[in-house]
Amino acid sequence: MAPGRHDTCPCGFVWLKDMQGDGYTCAGGNHRIDGSGETPGETKWRMSQEAKKQAEAAQKEAERAFEQGRAEAREREKERVRIRAAPPATNSPSQPVHETDADWERRESRERELRDLRERQLRQAKAIHEPPRATRQQSRSTPTAAQVEADLAKARQQKQKGTIQINQKDSQQRFQQAIDAQAAEERAAAWARINATKRASPSTPTPSTNRPRALPAPESAPIIEPMPWTSVPSAKPTQEREPELVRPRQSTPKEREKIPWE
Repeated sequence: MAPGRHDTCPCGFVWLKDMQGDGYTCAGGNHRIDGSGETPGETKWRMSQEAKKQAEAAQKEAERAFEQGRAEAREREKERVRIRAAPPATNSPSQPVHETDADWERRESRERELRDLRERQLRQAKAIHEPPRATRQQSRSTPTAAQVEADLAKARQQKQKGTIQINQKDSQQRFQQAIDAQAAEERAAAWARINATKRASPSTPTPSTNRPRALPAPESAPIIEPMPWTSVPSAKPTQEREPELVRPRQSTPKEREKIPWE
């Protein structure tokens, strides 16, 4: 059984010890652990955690060293202030001690060295905790002729570059204005053609679909025949009798046949 593991791997196979090395591989070939029972992912995570802890410890150590250096610098400064404020140790208080030029120069040089050392320590301590910043070294001395010439050449180059940019912008504006004017002319010409087409009479005869249809031939006047009851009788008597007044002839009725039982 693999150390720190159950009898089987997550996929259900048993762990088999590698022929070479101290690792274990499951029978399915899907998982592998090292001799301590950790998967590659667990090993990577453990190493990352250890590296993170080491980085945090190093940062804390640097901060502790920085604070300790500042405390020591404060103590040294207090000691120097106390020594300066203390009265000079003389055998006879009535006789003041006169400082020679050599002593004054030695004291000034020693104080200057101490100041330089303190500033250098402060800069080093600040560089540990602050990200490096790109500082531009500016010389406070009188510029040389070469520097003046370089500055003038740079100024001329910048001025020339600005002039070129202005000229390019003006040329672009003029080109755009020319394009806009040409487009406006083309648009006006197109509208003129459209309006002329609308106002002009058709160049072709009117199509048959638009011609007015011919009116039908007028109908002949109806023949009105007077009805007998609407006609006025003539004053002259006529021998003709009206059809409706003619009586049928009297016919001899046929003798009816008798029925057998009559």
